Amino acid sequence: MIIRSRRQQKRKRWPFILLVICAVFFVGSLLNKKLSSFYLNHSLISPIPFALFNVKQTEDSYQKQLQTALGSNNIAVNSVQQSTNASYIAIMPGGSKILFSSKKNLSDQVSSLQLIRSRLTIEGKEFSVLDLRFDQPVIVFK
Repeated sequence: MIIRSRRQQKRKRWPFILLVICAVFFVGSLLNKKLSSFYLNHSLISPIPFALFNVKQTEDSYQKQLQTALGSNNIAVNSVQQSTNASYIAIMPGGSKILFSSKKNLSDQVSSLQLIRSRLTIEGKEFSVLDLRFDQPVIVFK
């Protein structure tokens, strides 16, 4: 009689255990759905740099920065074009070309350009190409 009552107790426990397991899976699926919607709505930081995917945008932004820097220092240019991956060409109204490096500080290059232009104006000389990509600027006279 004791054995039968234990068997009956085990049989009564089975639906309860099944109910608990179902409840755990249900709650787990609800939490998973809530957490996945939380992560989808919030921006995540990617371990891959953004610059690898959007190179064109950085090139355009540097070109705009260069035009803005030249304009704010009263240096008239007709156009700014990308020459190679790390250099840009600014064409002045007289046809002179200025080469800039995107790897060097832009404000340093513009201030060097101002100094060189003022010195050449005082000396009465004109340049056809001015290369600011190097430590020592390279000037080709007309």
